Amino acid sequence: MIAHRSSDIGSSAVILDATLSLFTPNRLWLSTGIRALDHCVEQQYRSSAPLPVRALAREAAGTLFESLRACHKNEKDVEARQRALIGAWLSLWSDDRITYLGPSHSIGYQLGAPFGIPHGICSCLTLARTVAIQAKNLPENEVKQLASLLPFITKLTPHEQINDPREQSLKVAEAITQLVVDLGLNSTLREYQVPTSAFQGIVERGLPDGKADIRYNDFVTLLENIY
Repeated sequence: MIAHRSSDIGSSAVILDATLSLFTPNRLWLSTGIRALDHCVEQQYRSSAPLPVRALAREAAGTLFESLRACHKNEKDVEARQRALIGAWLSLWSDDRITYLGPSHSIGYQLGAPFGIPHGICSCLTLARTVAIQAKNLPENEVKQLASLLPFITKLTPHEQINDPREQSLKVAEAITQLVVDLGLNSTLREYQVPTSAFQGIVERGLPDGKADIRYNDFVTLLENIY
């Protein structure tokens, strides 16, 4: 596949008007909000992401956690929808050098179009479990970036503070899992008739180094666990 990038491709303006979204089915709205959260998370360990991009993504993650819950509670809450739009916008703010984001995205791409799984639902399936895998496998500097999301998406009391970045990252995974459940977006690959025989190929195509990737078995297990 050949990718083409040009300043002539894309929008010259973005309109963030929540009133225009009121007729969007709420499951679609909420699940694509999780896709935006996926951007926030995977920006943290994208090596080419500048510091300001990561900082904006962390702020966006907190905004999305709060606003998506409010939208679930009342799908006509225009103010909450507006905050969600801004969070989604900030989640992928960049200087046009967006490339490979991370395995939640790349595995999701292998699930989406081939098996008819909506884009946002792919993130609902893969994101939290990917964070848990990354917490185990990322180098220390990158896992610290991932762990930096925790205070933006949870409200820990002083006695609950965790110092180990890998444990913090696992708490991020737990928080995302709970958010997906709270929004009523948890589902399985069985629902979309993804054959178990396809799992190894999905992971091989989705990881940069295919079967040679040290996370290969972890991601095959991920798919087995969401079947």
